[in-house]
Amino acid sequence: MTSYVEVLKKYKANPTDATILSEYSELSQKAAEMSKQSKDCTDSKYSLKLLELSQKITKAMIGH
Repeated sequence: MTSYVEVLKKYKANPTDATILSEYSELSQKAAEMSKQSKDCTDSKYSLKLLELSQKITKAMIGH
């Protein structure tokens, strides 16, 4: 998660840097895999953690 937020911040600072786009692509693939796996998770404490992580990503994307 921390890596994802850091890459988003780097991308916002320099959206033309190809290395950042490569890092972002790799992290996006990992996130997609984790999202598929999260559907099997029914424990409420994990659902809450996933929500918190989602909110953290959203904040990083909008710059708050």
